[in-house]
Parts: sequence; C-alpha cells; structure tokens
Amino acid sequence: MYFSKVTLRDTAKYSLELLYTFRDYYTIHRAIWRLFAYNEIKERDFIYRVDQIDGIPVAYIVSDRVPKMDDPLWHVQTKDYGPRLQSGMRLAFDLKANPVVSRHNERGKVSRHDVVMDEKKRLASQGGETVRKPLYQVVHEQSLKWLESRTEGHGFLLDGKSVRVDSYTQHNFRKKGDVRVSLSTVNFRGILKVTDPARFLDTLRDGIGPAKGLGCGMMLIKRA
Repeated sequence: MYFSKVTLRDTAKYSLELLYTFRDYYTIHRAIWRLFAYNEIKERDFIYRVDQIDGIPVAYIVSDRVPKMDDPLWHVQTKDYGPRLQSGMRLAFDLKANPVVSRHNERGKVSRHDVVMDEKKRLASQGGETVRKPLYQVVHEQSLKWLESRTEGHGFLLDGKSVRVDSYTQHNFRKKGDVRVSLSTVNFRGILKVTDPARFLDTLRDGIGPAKGLGCGMMLIKRA
C-alpha cells in the first residue's frame, strides 16, 4: 500500500488545463485516474482527496499501486504506507465524506439521499420545524450520526465531543454521456480510538461511505 502527495508541476504553464481539470469533481477524478492508467487494470484501486492549500490544489492518494511518476501535470511524491496500529491508540483524523441515507420510493426502488436534505425534508413535513433549527445544527447532528453508525464496522470509535463537522457543500456536475450527478460533502475532524487495528487499516485503504471515486471517503490520520 502506498501514500502519495500530488502537487502541480507548473501552475502557469498548465493554467488552461487547470481551469478544465478542476472545474468539478468528475474532471478531477479523471486527472487522478490518469496516474493509474498505465496497465490493464480497469477497476479503481485507490482513494483520494483534493484540498486547497493557499489556493493551490493538492491531492492525497492511498493506493495499491505506485502512481505514474512522469505525468506532465502532476508532481508525485510516494512512500510505502502501513501505519503501525494498536487497539486503544488515539489518533487525530480528517475525513471528507459523502453522508447519505437510502430510502425506498413508492415503487420500491432504493435511492440515496443527502442526510442533511433528508432531515430538512422530514422536519418540514412536521410543520416547518426546519425554520427553527439552523442549517449548521442539522449538518452537525445528521452527519455525526451517519459517521457514528459506521465506526464499529470500520474498527474505531469517536471521541464525540472532539469531532467538528463543517464545510457542508453541494456539488452538481455532469459525467460522460451528459449524465447529471449531485452529491454533498462534509469535513469531519477530531479524535478517534482504534478498536480493531486490522479493520481500521482496511478503512485507511478502502475509505468510508459512497463516492470514493469522486474524492470522498479518504481518512487522514496522525498521532493525537
């Protein structure tokens, strides 16, 4: 397993390409995928996230393979990644995720819904209570509830009082074939405790929640 930090080689030279590459989640996905499209493997075997540092995009990637090192756009720094984990270990974490809930419609078909909008709809159906509950409160409560429901299966527990939930953002873009895609992201930051080192290592490799191919679900950690 490998951990990579990916930065731009020359923001001036590639300015036009950058405007295209970073206009939405799907084009970013394509630019990251290009780093791994050097053999016959068709399935994604990496997770990633893109952050803005001083206005410049920086990507972090966890992958089963070493990324392509001679890409004209990206400068890639890669190292082996195998954190030494122990049960009870406390770690600071940073997670960008796409919290959703699955609902059945009247035809029995299952669809995913943004947990924040789902809760606002529920509150509105109860007589407009959503007006009296600020958006930031709905974001914090529902997003944290979503993450807490997944901790046991992913090998950790949260220090609930330490966890911040912010940067709720709705994204709308088109994929190839002119398919419209909508997803929402939130950032979680706080302290966790490792309860199952093997499962938690899988979490660091595989991510949490949906939309992993679009930059969601990757957890960054460091010692608390």
